[in-house]
Amino acid sequence: MSSTEPNIRCQCPDGHLAAGNNHFDNKNYDEAVSAFFQHIAQHPGCAEAIFNLAALFEDINDPEKAATHFLEVAKQHPAHLPSWQRGLMALAKARQADAFADALVSFIKAGEEQGLFWKWPYYMLQHACDHHMARDDREAAFAFFNATIARSQQYARLHMCWFIFLFGGYFLRIGDVKNGVNCMKFASKELRFLVHACFGDEFGDRVASVPDEMLRRFDESVDFPDRETPDVAGSRCVVLSACDAVYFKRFGLLMALSVDLFSQEKRIVHFHVVDADEACDALVSRLRALMRKIHIGYSRQPDFQDLPREDRITYFTCSRFMVADRVMQRYRLPLLIADVDGVFVDDPVLFTDQLSEEAPLALLYSPERLDALYNAVGGGLVGLYPTQRTAALLDLVKRYMLYWYERRQMVWFFDQLTWVHAVEDAKRRGWNLPVTRLVMDRGRIALGAAKFFQVFEEKKESGFDQKLSQFLDEIGSRWASGTISPEEAKSRYKSFFGLEDM
Repeated sequence: MSSTEPNIRCQCPDGHLAAGNNHFDNKNYDEAVSAFFQHIAQHPGCAEAIFNLAALFEDINDPEKAATHFLEVAKQHPAHLPSWQRGLMALAKARQADAFADALVSFIKAGEEQGLFWKWPYYMLQHACDHHMARDDREAAFAFFNATIARSQQYARLHMCWFIFLFGGYFLRIGDVKNGVNCMKFASKELRFLVHACFGDEFGDRVASVPDEMLRRFDESVDFPDRETPDVAGSRCVVLSACDAVYFKRFGLLMALSVDLFSQEKRIVHFHVVDADEACDALVSRLRALMRKIHIGYSRQPDFQDLPREDRITYFTCSRFMVADRVMQRYRLPLLIADVDGVFVDDPVLFTDQLSEEAPLALLYSPERLDALYNAVGGGLVGLYPTQRTAALLDLVKRYMLYWYERRQMVWFFDQLTWVHAVEDAKRRGWNLPVTRLVMDRGRIALGAAKFFQVFEEKKESGFDQKLSQFLDEIGSRWASGTISPEEAKSRYKSFFGLEDM
């Protein structure tokens, strides 16, 4: 049964539990309820039966009963994330703001004790209030914010500031800019990225204040070792990834080989490496020798990095967008700006073929979200068709990033926040830049049949780098020697990341 979680499986299964599961699967709800309660009477506190009973009430649209049973399981098994998630959403659907707030604070405490990802409570408040806003139920959303912030201020300041940030998003959504800005200012005490937020005409004023001389100095700091532009005939698209030397050595082969394996014809992959060293130059030479179908482009930036350590990390994520205009001018082809720690499991041209003069921009784009100020645009994959409008958009992005570079502040999430402001500013300027929305699911970014996978959680696992290195050494050497077929190589690539269904 799909709703059963392995870590709450019944230790004493009997005929009643089996019958309940069977009736539930067949949507015989009355019989299922009776069977589950008979099992619970003989095995009090059975988490599997209680969870499945909660799922049943969820199915028949009885959210209050669903919440009661999901949260009963969460109380027994505080590390069981699905019980918290579904219990809280059931309370949201039941419009039980006070009960939701109490449960959310319990979730915060359980998360700290059990080692759950600390932002889950924030996500749950967002999902709950997005649920109400999607139904234009502002009153319910306001009540949930009010109750949750009131409870959290007595317990967790960081969480409270994230909740107030969402509350600011609520006010901005309904056009109450004054209260929205006040919420953002308060939240900025803990959420450092809000230093980059703009309201009113601030974005346009800041962009306009960046002198052309600064752009010239930045462009001069970027070195293209290959003076000659390669023959791009038939390539049809360029994949651009930018990072620091450490990430390039860690993931450059992974990215390049994925494009070489899955492309039907020749393509271009351009790596921009900030703080590149001789080992990076050597890796570029190795990649060029290894690839069968793709051309490896390369640029580096040995300076222009005078930032505090944490802000330098953000600069690495921003650099791909700051050189995108140069790369687009160099190749004059549709551009995919992609995280270097990712893999294409389809020909990247399947993305760019869906772009055109009329639809020149593809983004992970969700302006309706309450956290839209920093998360309306995802930076994992951006598609651009070369037009004057996309060039102008990249200029806005680049200038705003340089504005803050000059002030030696580039806080995490700054790249996404910049794109949010740039897209909104383009709308205000009346530019015709319709956005084709990419779809994200479990780290997988898709546009129709085209797919790209971001390596999120896997890279944090113990021993991952060693496993990845061994895998790439084997596949790469066999690919170079012709001792592995394209079909086997692609299959191995997918299975390494559990992507057999892509």
